[in-house]
Amino acid sequence: MLVEFKDATKFKPDRIIFYRDGVGEGQFCEILSKEVVAIRAACKSLGNYQPLITFLVVQKRHNTRLFCGKKTDTTGRCKNIPSGTVVDNIIIHPSETDFYLCSHEGKKGTSRPTHYHVIFSKRFTTTNL
Repeated sequence: MLVEFKDATKFKPDRIIFYRDGVGEGQFCEILSKEVVAIRAACKSLGNYQPLITFLVVQKRHNTRLFCGKKTDTTGRCKNIPSGTVVDNIIIHPSETDFYLCSHEGKKGTSRPTHYHVIFSKRFTTTNL
């Protein structure tokens, strides 16, 4: 995909954001050791290419539900949180980078936000490839 992007635009992307679904927390290290290594190899194959790479794991199967503190902040018939709501403090992991995002309106039942874990974010240089 990097080669196709470069051929189509004549540029290499300055940043690569990689989303991965279907990964449990116990698999984060395994995914990092395989998939980030593959991304690094792809970047290295394009010469002196040093993009910022951000790798996020997306989790939809969890038991977290978000509710508005005030009724006036709710939306829709089901009185859910507004679409675009991001929670990045208080209920997140104390030492890892994660957040919850409710990207769309919950039209039925209680909205369930998506949980994002940033498991890798780094600019590669020739010394750390």
